[in-house]
Amino acid sequence: MVQSEIPSLRQFFGRLMMNMSDTAWRSINPIRAKAALDHVPKQPGLYKLTFKLWGTTYAYIGEAGNLWRRIREHACNPTQGNHIEHFMLDLLREAGEAELSVSCLGVESKKDRLGFEKTADNEALRQGITLLKKGAPTDIRMKRFRLKSEEQMLIKDLERVRAKLAKL
Repeated sequence: MVQSEIPSLRQFFGRLMMNMSDTAWRSINPIRAKAALDHVPKQPGLYKLTFKLWGTTYAYIGEAGNLWRRIREHACNPTQGNHIEHFMLDLLREAGEAELSVSCLGVESKKDRLGFEKTADNEALRQGITLLKKGAPTDIRMKRFRLKSEEQMLIKDLERVRAKLAKL
């Protein structure tokens, strides 16, 4: 076997973690909109935000090169024009908080994180949790909420554009 064909420990543990999605999560304190995020690690990994709204449990599972920065974008400072970040902030405001779980072991590379994310999505679906992903089945109430969130973001963007035009 050629040296390049031998899997590294990182690859081995990354694959192992992908097969252990249910036990790989570490629960962190709940997060709230616009709250301090000192407890969120500043390293690569996966995150799961679990919301309880209208008698249903919803989850959003994502990956990030820096968990703290990504959660901050969702909970405090959404990027202009980023629908999912604005949607997550609106969900936090509506629900009051979300449970945050992270997984950092063996997911340093983007490829490993994306593989683990897919496995974690499938595990959540098997557990009966409604995923908040594009194309994932959801209920009418959440569809309406998502569209209202997008509408609010677009209205703010339109106001910003109109203000720029007025200055010309």
